[in-house]
Amino acid sequence: MKKTVKRFIALALALVFALSLVGCGDKELQEIKGQEYISKSDSADGNYTVTAYLNDGEENADYAVLCTATDNASGETRNIYWCNNCANANIQWVDNETVVINGVVINVKDEGYDYRKQ
Repeated sequence: MKKTVKRFIALALALVFALSLVGCGDKELQEIKGQEYISKSDSADGNYTVTAYLNDGEENADYAVLCTATDNASGETRNIYWCNNCANANIQWVDNETVVINGVVINVKDEGYDYRKQ
């Protein structure tokens, strides 16, 4: 019986740890602030704006690009793209909610790209 309880506790702790890592990863992306404005691009219907910023590089990277998506109706802005060793942002809209940034396809409503998780 004691062995089963120990296994259950170990499994529960591992699960809590794994879930905290998932939550922290997105939070870390949201905590990044843009430094130097590069450009912006609006969706065809004008509902969303993607803004690109150039940041001083992290660790060994020369530069990093951060892109934010703003819901123009609510004013809510969230980070959707973070890439190191990159100094530009090629932003192309696929439709009113999907954007391609430097070859990465992102739904601006609920997706994001963080090079640290790839």
